[in-house]
Amino acid sequence: SAWANFGGAFDILKRPWECINACNEALKIDPASVSALNNLGNALKNSGQATKAAQSYERALEATSWTQPMLVSNYLLTLQYSADFTAETKAAQHFKYGELFSSKIKRKSWPAPDGTISVGILSPDFINHSVSYFLLPLYEGLAAAGIRLVGYNNSTREDHVTEMYKAKADRWHTVRGVDDAALIQQIADDGIDVLIDPSGHTSGNRLPVFASRAAPVQLTWLGHPNTTGLPEMLRVVVSSGRS
Repeated sequence: SAWANFGGAFDILKRPWECINACNEALKIDPASVSALNNLGNALKNSGQATKAAQSYERALEATSWTQPMLVSNYLLTLQYSADFTAETKAAQHFKYGELFSSKIKRKSWPAPDGTISVGILSPDFINHSVSYFLLPLYEGLAAAGIRLVGYNNSTREDHVTEMYKAKADRWHTVRGVDDAALIQQIADDGIDVLIDPSGHTSGNRLPVFASRAAPVQLTWLGHPNTTGLPEMLRVVVSSGRS
């Protein structure tokens, strides 16, 4: 565990080669160390070795019997970077996520609409980030159209871009560290009609919230170039100017 933690520290510091060395030391002692395998996968992905990274995540998934959603998300995101997996394989693995984590307990009713559409956006990227280059114009356009906007910020980090989102929001919640049940209740209390996920399987996602059908209409767009695999989710694809 000490070697695995050492690797994790290097992963946080964005030093993949040191992380790889430390994790390999951990795996010599415990070949099934989930922490070491996950950190090794992160480092291999960050050093451009996507296929090896996916294999490391697969070993971690086998060790945990595919029970950890975030670990599966790490694996699914990494598949996008490798040409060694077919589109059919990638799709099947995403739909496996839906089969494993689609919640058995879902909301089945919502308050009657009051005439104003409420749109919630749940994201860790309300900051100076590539996602915001595309998301912020949409957000500002919705506000200009009279849509009621609620931001659910799944990050503790804020910057000048965050302030631009806040300025257009009717309500704003920082939800990093808030458990899924409490977040689902907050979404219900806010009367959200449409809940948007800009993350997919990228870092900081809250897909288990969407798996519980937190809002009557849910869609994913932008951050992850594939389906989430969740049957509770619509996916928006923009191509040739049409969506």
